Amino acid sequence: MTTAPTQEVHIYIDNSNVYIEGQKSYSSNRNDNAAWRYDVNRLRDVLCNHSDLFVDWKSGASSQTTLYGSEPPPGDLWLALESQDVKVVKYVRHPFSGKEKKVDAKMVADITEQATIDQVLNVPSEFIIVTGDADIYPAVEKVIEKGFRAHVWSWRTSSSKEYQNQWDESGRQTLSVHFLDNYRDQFESQKVQQMCGWRKYCNKALGCKYLHPQDDLAYFAKHQGSKPAYRYRACKFGEKCNKKDTCLFFHNETERLCPTCDATGQGHGELGSPEWQRFHGAISSN
Repeated sequence: MTTAPTQEVHIYIDNSNVYIEGQKSYSSNRNDNAAWRYDVNRLRDVLCNHSDLFVDWKSGASSQTTLYGSEPPPGDLWLALESQDVKVVKYVRHPFSGKEKKVDAKMVADITEQATIDQVLNVPSEFIIVTGDADIYPAVEKVIEKGFRAHVWSWRTSSSKEYQNQWDESGRQTLSVHFLDNYRDQFESQKVQQMCGWRKYCNKALGCKYLHPQDDLAYFAKHQGSKPAYRYRACKFGEKCNKKDTCLFFHNETERLCPTCDATGQGHGELGSPEWQRFHGAISSN
């Protein structure tokens, strides 16, 4: 095993393991309808900061993250992940068994190939693998066989017995096992089961804790943010405003924008409308 400081950290995440078991863990302690999501950037920070890596980030070391999963995804997950610095590999689940064998095979192939490349090029590397699935263990063995350290992360309830801490003959640890349970609050991102009233105009965009339909998420991803919202609040000068043409506020109901409906005109401020509900706390606000 190389003793040089690590230059490359390769991170491989089995989304099903993280998401499904995380949802179970989260739901077991709650009685509401809140959905559980995780923030892949925050998860990456946890993995890098708590894997005892032999790395000096200030010296130019880098990390690459690949996430594996299947379609259909849980709601807005793939769009949120693909908007971040993460390579996403996804396959359609088997229509009858619902299994993800192609995902497992791809993970094993990618990890093994990268370990081989780094060995040939003599690149000091470490591998972080988020999975509890025993089917991935052959790839972990290859990483160790080629002289690299492997760090396996999983939930306690889904970790195969194959994954145990290992040391080589010199006493250096070659495989370290970690549990996501200990850090869940550091990378989770809850989304409330309530639709965001601001839709495409939501200034939280993909970071919003409320739900957004698919067309909103596609807009956020394409435009790297939300749609600018004007004239959804009343101008304090009303009809007396001498800058009506350029004023960012509405002066009458005809001009008023309802972000929920993405429309202007009469009725959006009336009892029961999205605008009325927003001002009375029934719909989330930015």
